[in-house]
Amino acid sequence: MGMTYKELTEEQVIQVEALAAVLNAKQIADYFGINRATFYSMMKRIPEIDRRYKMGKAKSDLFVANTLMAQIRANDVRATMFYLRTQCGWSEKMTLDANITHNHVMVVPKIDREAIENWEEQAIEGQSELIANNT
Repeated sequence: MGMTYKELTEEQVIQVEALAAVLNAKQIADYFGINRATFYSMMKRIPEIDRRYKMGKAKSDLFVANTLMAQIRANDVRATMFYLRTQCGWSEKMTLDANITHNHVMVVPKIDREAIENWEEQAIEGQSELIANNT
């Protein structure tokens, strides 16, 4: 006797896109009452499931990226630093100067000004690339 495959209904295949925007593959499999390996097998066998899963993830990623870029445009320093670290390979390398006066030590951080000055250019390039890849 041959192997039987679990199948999703047409409605469930359509749901995969919306679910993928907020759930990972294991959670989607749990939602449909199947195990993760079965869901991955379906994605390999049925291109429409794979396409909808990837589209849902891409839409979610785009939403998050747009939200992050809005925060960067509003001069949110933490959002800017996060973007630079994760998308531009920037790191916060600090050197310390110690000024000793009257037995007290004052630590003054030095910040790589050139990296900070280039953040806007890098952010715009990253956004342009994201938009080009999603059109």
